[in-house]
Amino acid sequence: MKREKDKYRLVAFLHDPVYKPYVLLRRAGHEREAAKIISRILSILPDDAKKMIEEIKHTDIFASTTDRAIIPENAPDILRDEQLEFRHPVCGTRIKLPPYNGDLKHLRETIIDALKNKKYSSYRDVLETLWHELLPYLEEKIKDIPWRLLPADTRVPDHSIWQHLKVSADVNPFEGEYIAWLCIFSISPVQRFIRQARKTMDLWAGSYMLSRLTFQSMKRVIDAHGSVSIIYPDMQNHPWLIQSGDGSEYIPSIPNKFVALIPESDKEEVRKLCIDVEDAYNETIEQWISDVEKKFKISIPDEHVKRTLSPVWIALGIPSEMGRTYSILKELLSHEHQEQIEDFIDIFVYGELKYGTKSSGYFYGFIYTAAEKALAARKTLRDGLRAPSEEGRERCHVCGERNAIVRHNRKNSRIEYLVDGKWEREELTAPRHLKEGEYLCGMCLLKRVLPDIMNFRDFRFPSTADVAAANIIYRSRPQDWKGLSSEVLTPPSIPYLSEKLGADTKIPEGRALLEIASGNIKEFDRKDVDIIQGVIDRIREEKKRSPNPYYALISMDGDELGKWLAGQKGIELSEETNVYNSHVWKEMGDEFREKMRKLYNRNRRPVTPSYHASISTALQNFSLHMVPLIVEGQHLGKLIYAGGDDVLAMVNLEHLWDVMQLLRAAYSGMVKFDRMMNGKWRILLDRKNRTGVVKKGDMHLITMGPCATLSAGVVIAHYKTPLSIVISRAFQLMKVAKEEYGRDAFVVEWIKHSGETVKAGSKWKMLDELDAIDRLKQLSEIFHPEADVHMTRGFVRFLRQVGRRIDYEEYLMGPLFKLAMDRYIQKNPSLRGEDAERRERELKEKFSKVIGGFDIEELLNFLDIILLMKGRYGNA
Repeated sequence: MKREKDKYRLVAFLHDPVYKPYVLLRRAGHEREAAKIISRILSILPDDAKKMIEEIKHTDIFASTTDRAIIPENAPDILRDEQLEFRHPVCGTRIKLPPYNGDLKHLRETIIDALKNKKYSSYRDVLETLWHELLPYLEEKIKDIPWRLLPADTRVPDHSIWQHLKVSADVNPFEGEYIAWLCIFSISPVQRFIRQARKTMDLWAGSYMLSRLTFQSMKRVIDAHGSVSIIYPDMQNHPWLIQSGDGSEYIPSIPNKFVALIPESDKEEVRKLCIDVEDAYNETIEQWISDVEKKFKISIPDEHVKRTLSPVWIALGIPSEMGRTYSILKELLSHEHQEQIEDFIDIFVYGELKYGTKSSGYFYGFIYTAAEKALAARKTLRDGLRAPSEEGRERCHVCGERNAIVRHNRKNSRIEYLVDGKWEREELTAPRHLKEGEYLCGMCLLKRVLPDIMNFRDFRFPSTADVAAANIIYRSRPQDWKGLSSEVLTPPSIPYLSEKLGADTKIPEGRALLEIASGNIKEFDRKDVDIIQGVIDRIREEKKRSPNPYYALISMDGDELGKWLAGQKGIELSEETNVYNSHVWKEMGDEFREKMRKLYNRNRRPVTPSYHASISTALQNFSLHMVPLIVEGQHLGKLIYAGGDDVLAMVNLEHLWDVMQLLRAAYSGMVKFDRMMNGKWRILLDRKNRTGVVKKGDMHLITMGPCATLSAGVVIAHYKTPLSIVISRAFQLMKVAKEEYGRDAFVVEWIKHSGETVKAGSKWKMLDELDAIDRLKQLSEIFHPEADVHMTRGFVRFLRQVGRRIDYEEYLMGPLFKLAMDRYIQKNPSLRGEDAERRERELKEKFSKVIGGFDIEELLNFLDIILLMKGRYGNA
């Protein structure tokens, strides 16, 4: 039975050829074309393949009714190549698709060739291979077709054929009580768990643990029904799943939640699967605890780990019978949602605009809403049952919530662990895991030793000092560090440094470089001091760069993603943005267009599995294809976490503005990929790209598009500032950007080593000729000490002094500001001499051009931060 089920799911995935739009344009019959492919893959007659397609017709109906916007029976067809287009699923922007002038047989044979010379043990294997390998294979073999953008329906081209086929394969191929089950799994809390960190390794480990726990839980669904069943996150060719071995296994890239559409009718089978999912979560934790005990002879109390995080799941069946689905939703949803359902039914199902056969697929969006509400209720209950803080013994120095079970004894420099209330020595535990005098609970110890028990050989995560010193190391040469003692040498742990200097090169630890640069040399060998100081002096003289003990922690999060997923935000139907093909929209008449506008503009778009899958794909493209390349591939940064719309990264100050700007632009697709001479990719700003699609070679990557936004909190901190403070503040600032600056904004705060803070924020203004980051970059140039004409800290201080006595708005725009500029220029020696008048004018023009849009207090705070980034504040 299982074999037959997988066989029919494979047929469901193949029931439309992936090049369906070109078949439709030629009137070749897409079902007949699909039958030819199925007959070859299954080694059956074409007529038998047609019968199988007919037998799983209900899967196509379900997928179609969930995915398509309403189409009246008299809707015009797409008849000509120039009418073929794709609509961005989130923003509705139009992308014209090229014609295909080749032979359909060539396309068909290329698909067959993708499976040649491979052995399969099951139909599931064939389906998984097609899902993961067919798309890149086609992109490689036939480059003149934008394979990722081919729509499932040329009249409503807002979802790709791949998403439609995926949903078709996620439906129970045999008719029964339920056509499918929507399952959601989540782990919480996230931010509180991640920010419980004292070292950068703790920060990475917390993020990695959440990703790994979600992945291992999700794997039970994948093992049972294949990765095609995962709606969110997008697992197609995910490096963790295909074990790419390119280093991405170290990057936490799975969010703390997954959504699956289970092709099952039996309620008991689904219940067993969900229990199995939670068992996988618990088994992963138990394995970690066991590995720690085996490797380090330390017993971790179960409650320290199992009751720190809470796994929660919900499964909601989608009945095959439409009326029953409606009855269930009326019981689960609020009165407001019930009214929306009534409106929905009147227009989509029983109205004159109905499309096709009645199906429960119409209700997918409401089912998702009901599942999310049920999950939130369960999560609240679980959070309330979490174990209270422990009392009675020395607390963990990292989380402060649980009792310590292991410590580093200052007196004897030994690692000791708690046995029956007494501290005993443990000879086998590596001292490097604990700082001097540090006490750790079971969960925080697990974070600290995670690379060891995961067998990540030679894994080293950069310290805050390593990130702060990275720009000086980058400007060094491998031979500069010959002669240094092994005590201060380490392999480069920042990818951009490894690429430039070589992974085998040994460089000085960031802390050693910064301590010696600041004159704290007592703990270092004299020879090491002389070598490091000599390199610093040379770089300062030749490269005009000095060590800066500050670094930046960036926290980013997509704005209102929950509303996007729930369909509460979305496309307003117009000539520019739409879900319909522009030719179809134009020909369907004013009455139809008005009804659709009311439906979409009031309740936003109906939510579909393909819509969810498209968002999931966009977020995967952002987190896997763009974020690592921006942060680590082309800048001095280290990625801590990139899962969906969330990003957490450490960046050297010299690259901060570039990283922030590119991450924000990449989220909306306003970038382009550029292949360099060495064959490697880089990402460049492309503000003109408003399509929501970014081309990388032969791949067309969907992003969230220009209508979706992202906010950021950035902390600039001294490398010695407690990491827990920096993390907590970064999350807080991200919230400030959303709530106080109205989203699509960033807030930067400089935490001085003294504890004093300077905070400034702004909207990104990505669509302006000069966005906010462009302005800050130009201000940085104006204040660069090597600029022909530049401003200094004294100018900012003078502006603040004058500003305290006058109205800020008048001060910024009126004659007093000009007076402040003139007085500064008169006192600035760099502006004297020949051609002084021209240089004064240029400086004023530059400054006046870039200050627009900043509140005066924000501007002055940004100037303070810029001066810090240029090293003008020293070790403040």
